[in-house]
Amino acid sequence: MDAPVSASSLVATDKPVLILAAGRDEWGKSDCQLWRRLRGVRLLVDFRGAEHLTASDAVWLAKDFPELEAQTGAMGAERTITAMRNDIGAFLDYVLLGKTKSSLFIRPSPDYPDVALTNEKQFLCGEVVKKLPHSGK
Repeated sequence: MDAPVSASSLVATDKPVLILAAGRDEWGKSDCQLWRRLRGVRLLVDFRGAEHLTASDAVWLAKDFPELEAQTGAMGAERTITAMRNDIGAFLDYVLLGKTKSSLFIRPSPDYPDVALTNEKQFLCGEVVKKLPHSGK
């Protein structure tokens, strides 16, 4: 969940990997290396306009403690958290319960315009990455 990539995490694996990122406009060398080494089901969900604390309890606590406010992008806290729950749930349903792959693996929901998805069939770095559009086109 929006974690930095360390040298120890740059190991090739075929295990399923879900990466949640917050407000990433660019990917670092380590991020790119990690993505290239993943061989199994993988999904990267980037919440545009969000910040690191978006994936933490700060989003809920900010209602009572404004100094903990976490930027969630134009969607706002409620829609961002709902999108995050939907994406995590769809990924876990697929890899742990064997359910059908959700359409979220193919294209983000038009209900969440600040969510950018990259799946295992897409490059993260080094080539032009077509972020899946929200318009369903």
